[in-house]
Amino acid sequence: MPMIYLVRHGYPAWPQGKYCFSRTDAPLNEVGKEQAQALRNWFLDKPAASVWTSCAKRCRQTAALALSQPAWPLPLLEEVCVGQWEGLSFDEIRARYPEIYQARGEDPAGVAPPGGETFLEAGERLRRVMDERCDAQGDTVLVCHGGLIRGLLCLLGAVPREKLLDCCIPYGSITILQKEQQEIKVLAIGRKPCRYPGTLEEKQLVAQCRTPEKVLRHSQAVAACAARLAEGRGVDLTFLMCCARLHDLCREQGRQHPQQAARLLRSRGWSEMAEVVEQHHDLGASPSVEAELLCLADRMTEGEQIVSLKARFQASRQKCDSKEALEAWQRRWQETLELAEKYGLDPDAVYAP
Repeated sequence: MPMIYLVRHGYPAWPQGKYCFSRTDAPLNEVGKEQAQALRNWFLDKPAASVWTSCAKRCRQTAALALSQPAWPLPLLEEVCVGQWEGLSFDEIRARYPEIYQARGEDPAGVAPPGGETFLEAGERLRRVMDERCDAQGDTVLVCHGGLIRGLLCLLGAVPREKLLDCCIPYGSITILQKEQQEIKVLAIGRKPCRYPGTLEEKQLVAQCRTPEKVLRHSQAVAACAARLAEGRGVDLTFLMCCARLHDLCREQGRQHPQQAARLLRSRGWSEMAEVVEQHHDLGASPSVEAELLCLADRMTEGEQIVSLKARFQASRQKCDSKEALEAWQRRWQETLELAEKYGLDPDAVYAP
């Protein structure tokens, strides 16, 4: 069956701040170019019969970097038009158009900004492209925009109308469809071409969270320890080390920092990483191998220093100033001993890189 790959362009060079953009023509920034290269690697063994792209510069650049064949520009693939809201900050929109702003927030699928279009109207445009341009004899790639893809998914019933804005279509992602006559099946939504971000996107995440240097040094030490623990276990080492480097991304934001980091990673398309990061502090039921190894490595790392599990827990016990804190400490120590036994580790040993 022919496949249709809906590619959202890479990260664009938008101005700083929260503005409403659709038709503003911005190029890719360096992160966006890195994302396009990851797409190129993913598409190497997936030759397409035809490639079409939005006329926007960010899409044309993504197509040129991500695909080895020429892409034909098509105006119907432009982003959802926001009309008079184009280029305004969201604070300005709320102030100037309070009623329609609220109505669109409640029903983005069916309410258009002044002079603009609804998500469903944009989805109809994309559906027309698929009906007219997708080759029945081979796969088709359409390089376009997140809002346009959301509109189509809502139109197809793959995303509930009230959940439209919650649908995650990250920059540099692929939504995969299969077309058989008039029926379209949604096989994947917003899939990233790799399990972990590239170097530039990782730095962007760190900068966005303002993660302190001391936390970054700790995370590097945890990553090195995790790599040591993972030796001979058949684990994707690059993935595990990236999870370790980002596990304390939101550390300065309080006790719920693993959950906050996980939410951010999911919003950027790294759902598998988000799961590991969220579990590393409290493993819960059925954690992955990567989550368990990260948990152990984190519990072996005091600041930037690798210590034994026993030494780390003896130090943390001194901080228990209540019965409840001591009970929590005992549960975590028991969990750690069980993990150490599972992976053949000596709680008294120092597993330095």
